[in-house]
Amino acid sequence: MPLARLIGNATARTVSVLIHKPSIADPLPFQLQAFSLYRYASRLLVERVSWLCRDLRRAGAGDGRVELIYSNRSAMSYEHLCDYLRRLRDGTEANGGHVDWSVIDPTLIRAVNHEQLAALQLADTVASGVYFAANRNPYGEIEDRYLRLMARTLYRHQGKLARQVPQATARTFQPQALKTHRALRANQRAQPRGQLRLWEQRQMQRAQHFKV
Repeated sequence: MPLARLIGNATARTVSVLIHKPSIADPLPFQLQAFSLYRYASRLLVERVSWLCRDLRRAGAGDGRVELIYSNRSAMSYEHLCDYLRRLRDGTEANGGHVDWSVIDPTLIRAVNHEQLAALQLADTVASGVYFAANRNPYGEIEDRYLRLMARTLYRHQGKLARQVPQATARTFQPQALKTHRALRANQRAQPRGQLRLWEQRQMQRAQHFKV
C-alpha cells in the first residue's frame, strides 16, 4: 500500500504552505538575506499549525503547547529561526502575522536529522505529494494521485482548504538589506548594462555580511 494512502487513512491533519516564486513581484529582498523566504514560509506554516492546535485542544490533555520539529538542514541556523519567531511574538518584527502564541513556544522548536524520526519521513511524503500535484513535469503534466490519497487529512481553516496571503513586502527585511535593494533599483537606469552587472555583484558581495 502506498505510504500516501496510509497517511490518508490516519487520524491526522497535514498543513502545507506553497509559494510560487515566479509570482513574487520583487524577489531581490529575499535574495539579499539567506533563508529569509524559508523563514517567511515557516511563519505562514506556524500560523496554521497554531490555529489547528488551538481549535482542537482538549481540556486536561497537556498544556496545549506545540512541539515543532524541523528536518535538519546543515546550512540552516535553527537558533536564528527561533529568534525570528521570538521577534514575531514580541512584536519587534514587521508584519508579525497571526500566530496564536498561546500554543506556540519558540523554546519547544528543535531540528532533527531526517533519518532519525519517522514522522519527518511522513512529512516529507506529504510535501512530495503536494509538490508533484502543483508542479508540471518535463512533459507538462502533473501527478496529483498521491495528494488525492491524502486529501482527507488536509487542514481546512474555517472550512476553507486554501487561503491566499498577501505577498511579502520589503518592510519585512532589515534596513541594510533595504538600503542595498533601493540602491540596486536606483542604479538600474543610471549605468550601462555591463557596468551595472559589476556593480550588482559588488553589492551582493557586501550583502553577504548582513545575511541572517
